[in-house]
Amino acid sequence: MKIRIDFKMLYKIFSAILLIAILSISGYSQQPKYTKKYFVSYHDTSLFKPMIPKDNGFVRTFIVSGFDIWDTDEKNTTHVTGGIPSALICIEGKYENKKRNGLFTYYLIDSFDHTKRYKLYEQTFVNDKLTGQWKHFNLKGTVIRYQTYKNDSLNGISRDYWIDGKTIMDEREYFNGTNKFIGRKYSNTGILMQEMTIENGVLNGLGKKYYEDGKVQEEVHFKNGEFDKTRKYYHPNGQLWIQQDYKDGLHWNVIANYDEKGNKRNPGTLKNGNGTIIFYNDDGTIRETITYKNGVEQ
Repeated sequence: MKIRIDFKMLYKIFSAILLIAILSISGYSQQPKYTKKYFVSYHDTSLFKPMIPKDNGFVRTFIVSGFDIWDTDEKNTTHVTGGIPSALICIEGKYENKKRNGLFTYYLIDSFDHTKRYKLYEQTFVNDKLTGQWKHFNLKGTVIRYQTYKNDSLNGISRDYWIDGKTIMDEREYFNGTNKFIGRKYSNTGILMQEMTIENGVLNGLGKKYYEDGKVQEEVHFKNGEFDKTRKYYHPNGQLWIQQDYKDGLHWNVIANYDEKGNKRNPGTLKNGNGTIIFYNDDGTIRETITYKNGVEQ
């Protein structure tokens, strides 16, 4: 039996990694110590023999491809990335009724010690379709990313992690494909700072920003990438600060303005796109007054 290679899936494997925010070693005045790794770059079938079951059982195949890797410095404090122009990748899993089922693992092979392997990915299949978690590893073996799939489509939570494999950097919640998802950004200590709804490639729906203590800083609604409907901004103590309405990205109505104790202040006169919005300093004095005409700042 000839094993079927899904080239579309392989393309996803070597192009899908989102480069999360990292501290690049090139940004250091004194670079951390790092030992470069070397991998087998060609397929010698006398050394690396495929194992292909007739119908069911363990399968091992090999491909040669170029891609980016993730590693860490010797003290495990900094991510180190680099492009590999050509490397042999070993793929192992199990076939049931000539289809991929269960866990499939992808490895790099050390060029000096062929018994030493570096795990790149783990994927779970059900009846030849990617269903479950797709985990991405750095060369230390720590999970730096996972994605959740259903029938070859992103569905559910995907996360990027810092070096420790625990601190969340980024999170995306997909709804049966990439057309709609909620993106969440976290601080370097793992605190949620922002979440936005993306639909058809642009901001659509509710967006939120947070203070570092978890309180809401701002709530906005988007329509086709523009502010629309109500926007609220809050003081650090949680008290509503400014509330105004937008219409297709235009400043439309100013509703309210409060100090941090909840006392009402004159918000301005903006109504139906025309009028003013008043902004205040921390001491309560007026900082500036902006005039709008047909929703546009003058």
